[in-house]
Amino acid sequence: MEEVYETWAPPIWAPDTLNYRKFFNASVSGDMQAIQEVLSSGELNVNACPEWKDWEGETALHRAAEYGHLELVRLLISYGADVDRRDVSPVGPKTALHIAAYNGHVAIVQELLENGADVTTRGEMRAPLLNFVLWLKRSISNKDYEIIDLVLSQGNYDIHSWLMEMGGTILHQAAEIGDLTLIAFLVDRGADCNYVAPTYDGYTVLRSAVMYNQIEACRLLIELGARATPNAFAQASCMDMIELLHPHLSQLDISTSGVLNSASKPDFVRNLLESEIVNVNDLDLRGESALLVACTRPRPTEILEVLLEFGADIHLQGCRVVPGLIFRGDMPLHRAVAFASLTTVTLLIQAGANLEARNEPGHTPLIRVAMSGKNKPRAEIFEVLVKRGVDVNAVDSEQNTALHHLAMQIMPIRSPQETLAVFQLLVKAGALTNLVNSQGKTCLELFGSNTAFREFLDVTTHQ
Repeated sequence: MEEVYETWAPPIWAPDTLNYRKFFNASVSGDMQAIQEVLSSGELNVNACPEWKDWEGETALHRAAEYGHLELVRLLISYGADVDRRDVSPVGPKTALHIAAYNGHVAIVQELLENGADVTTRGEMRAPLLNFVLWLKRSISNKDYEIIDLVLSQGNYDIHSWLMEMGGTILHQAAEIGDLTLIAFLVDRGADCNYVAPTYDGYTVLRSAVMYNQIEACRLLIELGARATPNAFAQASCMDMIELLHPHLSQLDISTSGVLNSASKPDFVRNLLESEIVNVNDLDLRGESALLVACTRPRPTEILEVLLEFGADIHLQGCRVVPGLIFRGDMPLHRAVAFASLTTVTLLIQAGANLEARNEPGHTPLIRVAMSGKNKPRAEIFEVLVKRGVDVNAVDSEQNTALHHLAMQIMPIRSPQETLAVFQLLVKAGALTNLVNSQGKTCLELFGSNTAFREFLDVTTHQ
């Protein structure tokens, strides 16, 4: 469903009088007598709202709907309360219908609908009405069912209305919750179990069920005609789900799904590899292997050990590009020095990783760690690489050495103390400070352009 931006009436701000205070407070408490007294005076606008911060432009009807005061709702409507008037919540305007539906007040929802409340009006976060009903719920009550049925019986509600921030369509939400009865009910009412919201390719209903590990919901959806997709398969986190889905996919779809890349539990990774449903060196559609992905995680040690045990290629190059972070042609060691822990780096080196490996821009692992602002234990990684005898004067495609990159990345991410320590380590290991990059700059000229580091260096050298 294409997003439609609506306009609505501005709030009618009530003066801060005794009668208005009595009116608004009674809408919360349900004091019918108090409400009737102030309304019969003819001095109040039933659609006015107080300028009280916690009300956010709500009218008496909003509050009566929230607290379940059915007779009060009827009374307010009889005095001309606008059933479609919205509040001014900063996260999206709501009507009394949204509030009553979310709170499970079936009789009030019915009353509002009988008085012409619009079921197509979007509410908080611009959510469709039924998305709002199920939002953040992990189970569905009989009242929720009744409200869903009431709304759909109006005939003008689009069952495929969606808001991705709330999970997609109502069928996506039902799949997340795993409510088999609701799934069958919605499909029977016309919900397409293969519906994908525009601009969210791959976010199928089945994917939602897989992501929340709702195995029986997945089984039902497949029976109802839902197609298994690589995107859905990639969300699997247990072997029962794998066994259910993999017969419905081609081997190519399984191999490129990235299910192994997404796995976060070592036991699941081991079971998946032992099943031989996937191969440890499979590349997903971005050109990433599980080992490359693991090396972008802070503490992937256990998963890394399993991947290496099953023959993960430590020199397999990735195709993914994230400007300034991930480069085409990265090998696992490039990723590890930039993102992961010293333990990860050590494991890769012990497994035989090439310390002079080059990615597409010509970065060696030493250059990559000099470029990285993400990695905290940088000094220790520099020490490990230097002790292993790496070429400290290696240059990338722009003729920048590790010292050049160290100079370009020092502030504000890094402390001058750490930078000086690494600078001294590299120079002691033979790094030349007079090498010129493609811009005609030495590393000393780049260091000199940083006032904070230069001042720190001056103080340090004169102590």
